[in-house]
Amino acid sequence: MPNRFSSEIIHATDHPPHIPAGRRRRHLLENGLPETRLRREAAVGTTLRLAHGLYLPLPRAESAEEIEKILRLRPPSPEWALVQALTAEGPHVVSHQTAAIIHGLSDAPPAPPFHITSPRPGGQMRRPGVVVGHRSALSQEDVIEVNGVRVTSPARTWADCAANLPMIDGLVMADQAIRHPWPEWEGRSVPLATPAELEQALRRKGPARGVRRAREALGFARVGADSPPETRLRYAFHLAGLPEPDVNVAVVDDHGRVLFRPDLGFPQYKVAVQYDGAPHSDPLRIRKDVRRQEATEEEGWLQVVITADHMHSAAAPAVRKTVRALRSRGWEG
Repeated sequence: MPNRFSSEIIHATDHPPHIPAGRRRRHLLENGLPETRLRREAAVGTTLRLAHGLYLPLPRAESAEEIEKILRLRPPSPEWALVQALTAEGPHVVSHQTAAIIHGLSDAPPAPPFHITSPRPGGQMRRPGVVVGHRSALSQEDVIEVNGVRVTSPARTWADCAANLPMIDGLVMADQAIRHPWPEWEGRSVPLATPAELEQALRRKGPARGVRRAREALGFARVGADSPPETRLRYAFHLAGLPEPDVNVAVVDDHGRVLFRPDLGFPQYKVAVQYDGAPHSDPLRIRKDVRRQEATEEEGWLQVVITADHMHSAAAPAVRKTVRALRSRGWEG
């Protein structure tokens, strides 16, 4: 499954660098824009006022060619422009849940207040309603750039978020950080982070509140989980005392040909668990699922299909269905 970036963040992070970016009022004045002109442009809408002292100059055109070029470009959304303006000067870094949205580790909409971390020593940024300020010691490894905006790395972002989330939510985010992406959908071929990088980020964070809970979540993280429901289902199996399943491991025939990849598999009992979400209602996907089931049965595996209806009450219905399948194959737990 691909990361579901907010469309605003996608447009913001891939726009050409010469598109005007969100800037502080002081920056605009110091670079030659008179105060009276700034006020006039804000009044007529050629410069957007994002928040107190923060602006987004819009592209200008003086010829038909420039107009045509501008129409082909995608200016940053107001949300991304605001993030640009907040971090344009000084050492401030986008962090926590806001960085998680940028990295695709959260499906939350990109809306204020935005999380901004200021390095120690020094005070945190204070803009009620616009910024949630943090102070932290950030190493060089903890900060990267996304189109010129300083953002905490995926590993550090996970560490910051997991320390403030329930354990299961930190586990879901860890699985999403370390999973192998789908290059044809996501435009990248490597994970956002490795388990070792998540562990190192926790070490650099030090004995902060919530780190112990984040480390517990990391202990349950597994490479291969494609979606949050798969992670939640796997953790429900753990709590229920089921054997630990393999995650998206290929089942092959005698010639090494991949037959199917169950979301969660119990090879010892030949039980394959598949979580079928909304995309599986597509007619083409239905036919593919039928072929998958036929291949599963031909190899002597028993397939357990889990849907969202099985995930309520901490996935108790899904656990019961899987337990019945395992017991029918000899499991005595």
